[in-house]
Amino acid sequence: EERKSVLFKLLSTLDEPTLIYCSAPEKATTIADEFATFLKSDKNYKNANKDLIEWIDENINNRWSLINCLSKGVSFHNGILPRHLGSSIVDAFNSGSIKYLFCTATLIEGVNTTAKNIVLFDNTKGNKIPIDFFDYKNIAGRSGRMKIHHTGNIYKFYNTPPQLELEVDIPFITQTNAPTELLIQLDENELTDASKEKMKQYENVDKDLMNVIKSNNNIIIDGQINLVKEIESNLQLYNSLLTWNGFPKYNEIVPVIELAWNHLMRKNETKANIRSARQLATYTIQYSIYKSVKGIIDNQVNTQFWLNEIPDEQARINKVTFNVLNAMRHWFDYKLPKFLSTVSKLQEYVFKKHKMRYGDYNAFASALENGFIFSSLTTLLEYDIPMSAITKLQRTFPKGESFENIYAQLKQLNLEKTKLNNYEKKKIRQIL
Repeated sequence: EERKSVLFKLLSTLDEPTLIYCSAPEKATTIADEFATFLKSDKNYKNANKDLIEWIDENINNRWSLINCLSKGVSFHNGILPRHLGSSIVDAFNSGSIKYLFCTATLIEGVNTTAKNIVLFDNTKGNKIPIDFFDYKNIAGRSGRMKIHHTGNIYKFYNTPPQLELEVDIPFITQTNAPTELLIQLDENELTDASKEKMKQYENVDKDLMNVIKSNNNIIIDGQINLVKEIESNLQLYNSLLTWNGFPKYNEIVPVIELAWNHLMRKNETKANIRSARQLATYTIQYSIYKSVKGIIDNQVNTQFWLNEIPDEQARINKVTFNVLNAMRHWFDYKLPKFLSTVSKLQEYVFKKHKMRYGDYNAFASALENGFIFSSLTTLLEYDIPMSAITKLQRTFPKGESFENIYAQLKQLNLEKTKLNNYEKKKIRQIL
């Protein structure tokens, strides 16, 4: 609290654009909100950021702390934010409608800003890994990068890390300490003697199973083998639980996610504030029903669990919003679709081998990864178009239309006659 008080007093004396480095997303989010509350109201900032605030109100939650921050010229930037929102926040910072930006390493790595001041508030990445001299220089180098200011100021709450010699090992080339998941992708004649010895433990595994495992790129081998053993330990039960197709109900998705959670997660792997397989299953089903972040947040905020966990409404909204956005980026964008695809292949292998019917989760995995829009439209996400805008426009384009045709039609579209809000129109105009 004392460090935070010193930080707030320091920031109050700085008039130029300022980046504040924090160790973790939740910390950056919380401190930014506290600092915004500490500041007096500034209507100019609220007006300057009104389109962004309107989008957040409509698509996330009208009480989320980012609205309070933006109305005071403050924001946070971290890896859990939707991609378009992160880039819009950087644009707002560079244009002057955000003055103080609390950020994590995701902003430091390669994004140039108009920052005059850099405040090094933490000296770790995440809660444990100390930043090294390379990280420090990278952070310090963010000031004055866009030639708006001739010099930049660095304010440190910690000493500069010592400069050390770095030795870089590239496992794919050296195979030193390379994981078996990497080695399995190499032909036998490419393996070193040490790697061949390491792979001998899998000599007795059924070749068909090893081919399936190899196709599940970068998913732990031992976990996949143990998952197959688990299914085979109770074939009749698992055959009744796992043989669904299309879009699942809650009681169908739970055993699949539990198998992935118990066998495919690496030791100490980040779970993004998800406490159990059943909680992840709940979020997944809610996302498939509402097809929006706001729908999950609105549903979760007033559940008995969260009412008991965090009685204060504002704190509860902030925490649930953080958790849901974190789950979206960490689980739904890649990891869970990959796990679903992996379990789908493994249960198919087992049940085919025993001449039993099997399930197929690939359609659902693909829909989940694509945010329940058809695949050609997902390219628009790479151009920082919000999912909310794509969903509103989806019926405008025939299903299966190529991206080239979609883009051509988008250029001809009268955006003023659509249901898009001002922020969404602005994001689309930026790519036309």
